[in-house]
Amino acid sequence: MTALALAFAAGILSILSPCVLPLVPIVLGAAVTAHPLGAVALAAGLALSFTALGLLLALVGFGLGIDAGMFRFAAAAIMVVLGAILLVPSWQARLAGADLVVNYRTEDVVAKALAFTGQRGVDRVVDVDFGGNIATTRKLMAMNSTVAVYATNGNPNPIVPMRELMEKCIALRTLVLFALPPPLLAAAQADISKWLAAGARLHNIAAQFPLSETAQAHLAVEKGDKLGTVIVDCAR
Repeated sequence: MTALALAFAAGILSILSPCVLPLVPIVLGAAVTAHPLGAVALAAGLALSFTALGLLLALVGFGLGIDAGMFRFAAAAIMVVLGAILLVPSWQARLAGADLVVNYRTEDVVAKALAFTGQRGVDRVVDVDFGGNIATTRKLMAMNSTVAVYATNGNPNPIVPMRELMEKCIALRTLVLFALPPPLLAAAQADISKWLAAGARLHNIAAQFPLSETAQAHLAVEKGDKLGTVIVDCAR
């Protein structure tokens, strides 16, 4: 019993390690943001995972000739890979199922898109900033393509090259979610839920807030550094 108590105390003291302590506020903050009981779930998950891995190593590892040093090396390698993925957004996009990833800040979006499509162009664009992107979007669209627009913050009143859009039969579909007919909105929600549940793609949740913290959710979006979607849970 004394050994168990000492092991528990050692585990708590390990939080004070210089490589662990700076991460505690970040990890706990993300867990609590996702759910009020997130910190409890995080602690329970860590305890169970370390216990399970310890038992696996003790019961199976030594029988296969895997000692503690090899296990630590493998764990460190996994941590390095996961850390690299978190640091490189394009890798996260690849992991989420993207076939082509383009950094619009450093790469030629039009050239990349046309090369990827064999110079044919893009059939569908969901534009989060129509006014700010129109100069680029118009050059990469294919014949008989569609641009769905639900934001235009970069330029609220852009000059639309109507003649060029007409000649390529490019359709503009503008929308504001709260103005959609309820049946269409419900159908869209059902399709998105079905797509996410299919398991073929990953969808990163950057943060999750209860309804009472909607203002904080807006701030998280407006901050501009999120990787994924900010969710407001109306049931909480």
